[in-house]
Amino acid sequence: MALSVHQWKKYSGLLPGIAPPIRVAMVDNSSGTDTARRRQLKRLTGRCQQMTALMRQVQTFAKILTWRHGHDLPDWIEATRPLGLPGFDQFLDGLIKDQAAVTAGLTLPYSNGPTEGANTKIKLLKRQMFGRAGLRLLRHRILRN
Repeated sequence: MALSVHQWKKYSGLLPGIAPPIRVAMVDNSSGTDTARRRQLKRLTGRCQQMTALMRQVQTFAKILTWRHGHDLPDWIEATRPLGLPGFDQFLDGLIKDQAAVTAGLTLPYSNGPTEGANTKIKLLKRQMFGRAGLRLLRHRILRN
């Protein structure tokens, strides 16, 4: 499974304690990955069972995200919890706390991205207009953009 650079950045952000190049190599499964990074990752996973387990779980989670297999999430959580991976307890608790929404987000093709984008754009315009002309000009600017 080859991931885009955007997906690498998104998924690798889930691993806060690991250096960015290693995070990218952990998530990427393609053969085109930088060989030096691959060797370094292989050395790390060869020396530490916990790192091997971490890599396996991260790659499985990346597949769930990429292929929209939200129905596999409960099994992934069950398999990850007993491993005792550092930093995953809070992440898993958050997934369980809002499991219905997370599963829907990982399964359904719908996205609120366009709405969030419009909201962000309006907030930017509002900040740019702070202290100027007033609501009327802000309204015109929003409608014009």
